[in-house]
Amino acid sequence: MTVRTVAFCLGTSVLALATPSVAQPPTSATCDILEVSGTTEKTPMTDNELKPLEKRLKKAAGGANSFKQLSRQSVPLTANKPKTSPLKSGSTELMLRSRKPSHFELTISIDDASGKRWLNGSQLGVDGGDWLMFAHDAANNAAHLVAVTCK
Repeated sequence: MTVRTVAFCLGTSVLALATPSVAQPPTSATCDILEVSGTTEKTPMTDNELKPLEKRLKKAAGGANSFKQLSRQSVPLTANKPKTSPLKSGSTELMLRSRKPSHFELTISIDDASGKRWLNGSQLGVDGGDWLMFAHDAANNAAHLVAVTCK
């Protein structure tokens, strides 16, 4: 009986050593948050750093034709840990729910300057390098836009 027990333990040890490890998906990401003010002007103007996103900003902001960058920041995220970041006009809360090599699943909340939540826990996916755009009405017929991309 002792010999069988030893043989079984050795066999299990060998089996455990021979089991291939499964690669775990990354549990962190860095997301860039871009805050933009959109207005309607007689002479349209867009900040140079926003030119690559101008078409998408116009679509997200409805009738706005001029865009000014208010803030830009990079936020490191760890899976399932919410991270709050201040904006010039409010704040965002991001949480990385899961990540594949080039796709990110996020939960996003956005508050305005008065602390009122205008986007509450939306669960969205974004491919690396693509932008998620969010807009709401701000004072003086302006649009307040928040764009998020991850890598």
